[in-house]
Amino acid sequence: MKDSTSDGNNKTTSTDSQHQDKNSENNNQKPPQETSCNKNRHSLQAPPLEPLLLTVTDITQYYYCPRKFYFLKVLQVPYTTRRKMEVGKEEQERERKRLKERKDRFGYPPEQIQNIVTTQYIESPQLGLAGQIDLTLELKDGTLVPVEIKYTDTPTIQRQWKKQLTAYTLLLEHKHNKKVTKALLYFTEQNKTIPVEITEEDKTFLKKDIERLNHLLKSELVPRRTDEAKCRYCEVARYCT
Repeated sequence: MKDSTSDGNNKTTSTDSQHQDKNSENNNQKPPQETSCNKNRHSLQAPPLEPLLLTVTDITQYYYCPRKFYFLKVLQVPYTTRRKMEVGKEEQERERKRLKERKDRFGYPPEQIQNIVTTQYIESPQLGLAGQIDLTLELKDGTLVPVEIKYTDTPTIQRQWKKQLTAYTLLLEHKHNKKVTKALLYFTEQNKTIPVEITEEDKTFLKKDIERLNHLLKSELVPRRTDEAKCRYCEVARYCT
C-alpha cells in the first residue's frame, strides 16, 4: 500500500502541507479589535492621591508636645476632650456674640472696621495646610487681622500660639493674595488683647515646620516627650510612657 510520503527529502507529507495551510491562514488573520468595554477598562485609572493637608491644630499640638502630635495624627488614638477645652469653645462663641455690644473690636474702633468674618475655614494645597480662624478683622484700609480667642489662666504669648497665628496669616495671604503682618490674641478671662507681629522669618520657619511634620508622619518615628508638667493637661497622657 502506497503512503503519501514523498521520495525526495525536500518534499513534505500531505499532512504537513495541510498544517502549513492552516498556519498561513491564522497568520493572515487580523488581531481582534479592542471593544468599548476593553477601552473603558484601560481608561479607568485610579486618580492621583491628594497630598496630605496638615491642620493648624496639628502644628499647635506639635509645639505643645511632639509626642502628642504623634499619638493624635499618626496613631490616631481615641481621647476625651477635657472640660477646659469645652469651656474655651463656649467662651469663643459668647465672645462672637458680645462683639456687637463692645465699643471697640479688640482695640480697633468700629469706624476702622469694614467687616468681621467669623469661623473662616481655608485650605491651601500649595502650603499643605488647612485651618479655621476664629475671627478675621477686615479693616477699611484693606488690612487683614486674624484673631485667636483663648480661655486660659496665663494670658501670655506662648510659642504654639505664635505658630498658630503665623499659620493663619499664611492661609489669609493664600486666599486674599495680600500680605498679612498683624494678628491678635484675645484672652476672655482677663479681657486682654495682645497684638502679635508676624514677620517673613516667622512665615519661613512655619513652612519648614510643615516639611518637618510631614517627614515625621512618613517616618512614623516616636518623637521626644516635652515638659512633664504639661502631661497633667494632656488628653493622651495615658498612652505616653
